[in-house]
Amino acid sequence: MGNAEQTQEAILAATEALILESGGDADAVTIRQIAARADISVGLINHYYASKELLLEACVQRMIGGVIGAFQPELPATADKAERLGRVAGQVADFLAEKSQISRISILGDLQRPNAEDNTMASVRGFSYTIAGGVPDAEAKLRAFCLTAILQVAFLRKETMLETVGLDFNDKQQREEFLLRAAEWILS
Repeated sequence: MGNAEQTQEAILAATEALILESGGDADAVTIRQIAARADISVGLINHYYASKELLLEACVQRMIGGVIGAFQPELPATADKAERLGRVAGQVADFLAEKSQISRISILGDLQRPNAEDNTMASVRGFSYTIAGGVPDAEAKLRAFCLTAILQVAFLRKETMLETVGLDFNDKQQREEFLLRAAEWILS
């Protein structure tokens, strides 16, 4: 790894550690704290990342990407396809609810700068395997894309869902029922 890569890795590692120490409150992390933790200057951070927002997004994308890569859903052996999909979506939604701020940064970053390898598309790929029960075809991928969109919009609009559609996305039971219904719709 070259010097530039080592410096960027130090910046991202320091940022991640500070985000975790703040309980996921990325806004509480300052560039000065990151520079001190990485033992580099503020100017060097600014050289690699044009803004704090872009640095936080890069760090959060990496953090979420690691979570997605390690995700192993817990599913009952007797669950049918819709229940399996709903439960997987529910476990993803639980993560979104528990890690709300970093999840929001990741989703909004993907919406602003979409690409085939972002965290949104990694979620689509994961859901598509659950839908297909193996290697996904085009139909499974499309259904997975729709479920991911539903989940992300529900998460981003959770504050208004109760008044507009009567669903409290912050309530785990209501969230699970909603996602089970969404899974049934998507698979029908």
